[in-house]
Amino acid sequence: MQTHRWILGGPLLALAAGTALAQCPNRLVERYIPADCEACWRDAAVPPAGSAVLDWIVPSARGDAAPLAAAALAAATARAPRSAPDATLERRHALAARGVDVRVEDGPILNGYLGVRLTVRHDGRGSLPEGAVGYIALVEALAPGEEGSPVERRLVRQLAGPLTLDPMRKDVEHLLAVRIAVGTRIDGLAVIGWVETPSRRILAAAARSAGCGPIE
Repeated sequence: MQTHRWILGGPLLALAAGTALAQCPNRLVERYIPADCEACWRDAAVPPAGSAVLDWIVPSARGDAAPLAAAALAAATARAPRSAPDATLERRHALAARGVDVRVEDGPILNGYLGVRLTVRHDGRGSLPEGAVGYIALVEALAPGEEGSPVERRLVRQLAGPLTLDPMRKDVEHLLAVRIAVGTRIDGLAVIGWVETPSRRILAAAARSAGCGPIE
């Protein structure tokens, strides 16, 4: 078994300065990888172009004995559509909702926390259904060949939400600090935000690489 950085953990690194551009994907792909299935991590399937990807490691009943246990996220258990200990489960969401706009921004890292902001704007004509909520995920970007995966990964390291959204307000903002999981490679950190309905239909999403400066 190959040793992964996120299994070893380690101190947080200083984030290098640079410019990062927001991305507005036309599709969001969620891949649920069982912590028991190391072969699933080595799967070479590539999502369609223009997709934002969330790679979730789903905890196992074996706990820390599972091969990918150290990267497992409790939130993945509730989100996974069903249980399959030996296969990756994939959900694809076409982001075709009209009248809903999502923006994510990031701020400085302080004491192991990243400042993030989710802004949701809508036209107020029913585009934001009752009960819709927002989420922000901190993800670690891994290039093909890194950590034993033949394909690019966006490993979900932390999740904030559900964040309440008022369909009567056309502009809703959430500003919060999210803890960065120990072992996350900071130079690969990115933020993905989205809006979903109570039935888990994702309406809109946005992605951004972290480290673009402070939130004003």
